Order: sequence, then structure tokens, then C-alpha cells
Amino acid sequence: MFLRLVHLCVIVTLCSVSSGFSCRWINPKFKQHHGECLALLREMGEEISVNSSIPDNWRHWFFNQSHSQPEKQIWFIVQTLDEVSRLLEDSDSVSWNKDKLDTFLHMLDLQANGLRSCLEHKMKKNQRLPLYFKRLRDLTKNDKQEKNEAWEWIRKELLQLFVLFDFFPALSVNRAANDIQ
Repeated sequence: MFLRLVHLCVIVTLCSVSSGFSCRWINPKFKQHHGECLALLREMGEEISVNSSIPDNWRHWFFNQSHSQPEKQIWFIVQTLDEVSRLLEDSDSVSWNKDKLDTFLHMLDLQANGLRSCLEHKMKKNQRLPLYFKRLRDLTKNDKQEKNEAWEWIRKELLQLFVLFDFFPALSVNRAANDIQ
């Protein structure tokens, strides 16, 4: 009896949390495309052995975004996907698998457009996000050898960044609530 009561409380809590923001596109489409993007990032280049990680101050900033209102979280992710697309459109000289890169860019576009459909109105753009991607873009302006290393470093950064999306409640709460339905 107690266990059933706990299950009921969890279901009611998830439904009430997600009732303020619900977008059926997020589950299963975002989950599917997000998983495919992570797999493509892992497969596009060589084995990631570059010692790098997202700087702690940026990681903290991304986590702070995950505590904002659900629509702001979604808008932040849309902006991030758009910035990643812009960054990778400049990747002509990179030695990644071109088919996988094209598929990855297509998946980014699908995710961004799908998430835009979840937003009721356009929000103010985040000013710090383009600075982060400008820093990444600047890494690719060196000679060929350094450029290849920079693109691999960027790929690792993007992989870590995409993993951070799993910590955004607007995505995970909707997944949980829709899984229950």
C-alpha cells in the first residue's frame, strides 16, 4: 500500500512539474536525435585523445542555465545548436567523415527546429554563448597540423557540451512525464 502511494506521489509530482511546460516533440524526437548526435560526434573523427575539457567556469555557467525556466532552457539549447551549426559550417578543412558530419548538421537542424516549435515566443538571445563559440572558432585559424588538433579538441568539447544537455530539466522532466502517459 505504501509503495503504491509513493508511486502515485511521484506521478503526480512529475505531471505537475511538467504541466507548466509540455512539448510532445521533446519525447521521443529530441531524445532520439540527441542520441544520434552523440553517437556521430564519437564516430566522426579519430579516437578522442586530446586532453581537454570544458573550462569549469563554462561548465558552471551551462549548469546554471539548467536551473532557469523551462522555456529559457529550451531557448538556450536552440541557441547552442545554432552556434554549433555555424561553427561546423566552417569545418571544410577538417578530416572528419563528411557523410557523418553532414548527417550531424542535419540532426542539429532537426533538433533546433523541433525545439523552436515548443516555444510560444522568441526570447532574448544569450550574449555569452556566442563568445564561447567565437573562442572555439578562433582555435581553427592556425596552420594545418594545429587546425586538425583544434578540430579534434572542439569535437571533444562539443561531446561534453551535448552530454550536459541531459541535465536540463525541461528535457528530462518532459521525457519522464511523457513516458508515464
